[in-house]
Amino acid sequence: MLVHATESTLTPELAAPCARFLGNSIPGASHINHMPSHTWNEMGLWHDAVRANTLAWHSDQKAAFGEGFAIYPTHNLTMLYYAASMGGESATAIQAAKDLAKLNQNSSMLALALVRFGRFDEVLQVTDAPSGEINISMFDFAQGYAALKEGDTEQARKIAALLVELTQTTTARFRFHEGKDIVGTLAGILEGEIAWSVGNLEAAAQAFRKATDYYDNLNYDEPEPLPFPPRHWLGAAYLELGAFDNAVAVYRRDLQDHPHNIWSLYGVQQALARLGESDPVIDQDLFEASNYADIWLMSTKH
Repeated sequence: MLVHATESTLTPELAAPCARFLGNSIPGASHINHMPSHTWNEMGLWHDAVRANTLAWHSDQKAAFGEGFAIYPTHNLTMLYYAASMGGESATAIQAAKDLAKLNQNSSMLALALVRFGRFDEVLQVTDAPSGEINISMFDFAQGYAALKEGDTEQARKIAALLVELTQTTTARFRFHEGKDIVGTLAGILEGEIAWSVGNLEAAAQAFRKATDYYDNLNYDEPEPLPFPPRHWLGAAYLELGAFDNAVAVYRRDLQDHPHNIWSLYGVQQALARLGESDPVIDQDLFEASNYADIWLMSTKH
């Protein structure tokens, strides 16, 4: 109860002692194993959230052999893929998304995880489209993004246009969210990447700002509906434009929403370096966040 009562507040850490006790208090109880991750996500303890949901997923599987109690396995996997994405644990994020696609025949999160980690050729190998308007828009975004990165700009433009239109027309909802805010976020990211690909960085930044506006309309959710915030693209655009102060501000703003995420820590560090500055707190935070990451970064986009 304390975990749920505090996770959407400014002080989720109030539940941390309970969360640390709770996770292993009943071995094999999937939902008990999983519950601490609500607190860990809000505190930005991404690897702790990964471990909690891995334990929960194991309990879900053990239930088939009478050694566990399964409940909400799709939620456990979604939380696992989300936390691993924020923490830079690509193998875990992608495997969780693969298991999720098998479990509920929904390939959208797999496609998004592959985009997050720059595996564009693998996105194009995901051919089983999901059902549901918003899930389909996530899948289409990933296909368009991958097409762009693989050299098919025309296909990317077609999908971007469809997403822009859907943003204006959809009345669908996704959990607690207006579908248009999710689709608008994805449309803006894809439009920005298309503009960037032809060297129009100002247009790219404007598209990423639009995506951020839609993203900021999303309601509280655990986990969030997307495994990446558009500020990771906006900050990268500011870096490329030489607007280093803007980049620092964007990444620090994202760290308020997603503490200790490896992407924005890297972004702040790079932007400060371009200014001839450094922040030892950011440097130490990035060092610690990198302990569990299996990627190395050249950009905050992917």
